[in-house]
Amino acid sequence: MTEEEQALPLSRNRNYTILWSSRFVSEVAAEIAYLAFPLIILSTTGSPWELGAVASVHGAAQILGVIPAGLLADTLSRKVIMLLTELLRFAVLGSFAMVLVIGGYSFPVLILVAALEGALASAFAPAEDAALPSVVGKSQLVAALARNTSRTYLAALLGPAVCGVLFAVHTALPFVVDTGVIGLSLFALALLRLPSNGRSESAMTKDDGSDLSREGSSWSGITWVLKHSGLRATILWIGSSQLLTTGLVVVVLSQAGENNTSAGGIGIMMTFYGAGGLLGSLAAERLHRLMRPSVVIIGFSWLLVTLVAAMTLVPADIFLGILLGLVAFFVPTAFTTVMGYQLLVTPDELRGRLSGLTGVATGLATTAGPLLGAVLVSTRGVVSPFAAAAGGLAIVAVASTVSPTIRRISKLTAHQPTTTGAVAETHNGTTKDMERP
Repeated sequence: MTEEEQALPLSRNRNYTILWSSRFVSEVAAEIAYLAFPLIILSTTGSPWELGAVASVHGAAQILGVIPAGLLADTLSRKVIMLLTELLRFAVLGSFAMVLVIGGYSFPVLILVAALEGALASAFAPAEDAALPSVVGKSQLVAALARNTSRTYLAALLGPAVCGVLFAVHTALPFVVDTGVIGLSLFALALLRLPSNGRSESAMTKDDGSDLSREGSSWSGITWVLKHSGLRATILWIGSSQLLTTGLVVVVLSQAGENNTSAGGIGIMMTFYGAGGLLGSLAAERLHRLMRPSVVIIGFSWLLVTLVAAMTLVPADIFLGILLGLVAFFVPTAFTTVMGYQLLVTPDELRGRLSGLTGVATGLATTAGPLLGAVLVSTRGVVSPFAAAAGGLAIVAVASTVSPTIRRISKLTAHQPTTTGAVAETHNGTTKDMERP
């Protein structure tokens, strides 16, 4: 980036706006497809086995696709990867819409489409994540990440609503619209200008002078990320926090059902959750700047314990929804802080692999979270499911509090860049250079 581009506010940053918009419409398309798949089954066979199989294949494809996608994002043009994944999604979903119009429902075709959609949607993320620091200045990275979290909540609110309306008209219409939405993403990405990957001031070499980030199978870069104590600790923290918060939603829904809460009441509770996350994404930048990253991570962990423990004391109605909304409100600040730290300490040529590993952690957590929620619900009669969830969160909070790595994490700014051959880490509030593993 030029100095002039770095000085621009995000609202006037052309490339950031394009990147944000293309990912947003891509996520909307993914949300529409995610709901449309089970709706097709429910409107035809209604088979629970088919429902489970499609959800499992879609989730597995997302998890399995993200690591190779991270490797590619560090070796090939990130713009080309994003264009190619969207082009393939355009072809796959457009073809499936034609199949539904001409030939009707076919479960094998649906499974194939779900697998391809899951893999291609996940392949887009590492390239976009890794490209972000190259279109915004370091001083703007946290603000950009905070704004990016709003996309997920907006897409989650908009996608299912759009899908439901379209599906009521015709089973193929959600996929027709998906194709058009992805076409918009393709058009935006074609206008994006990105610098070449990597080879920055943080280029890495082995002792023999060979390029660590591009050698052989490219697994050395993954090993580097996993050996970095700060990255390893924050990836584990994100995964465990995502696991428990995802499970918490299942516990809340189950408790609402146990208390015979109406469908409208449950809808209001989940609206609090979505609105809380959206409002939290708007406040994330300001909250991040008020506190050290270590304080955000540890403080958020204990705040979760407190809020979930409080759920044992309130009825499963509006008050439970408010507490759930408060949980969601603070998630963007915590995740923005962690992702900002991760991107700033990771060389450009390894950011795709970092995104891939983080994607695996969150993907596994999102998949296993509902199962954990079911296990927590099964403790009812022995202990409150909310108390059990608070206990699990307390383990994460204690581990974060006693972790010297988490406590050492401090702010990295534009004046504290990563250095050649070393990663800038902090200790006791000061920056030191730490040799790369």
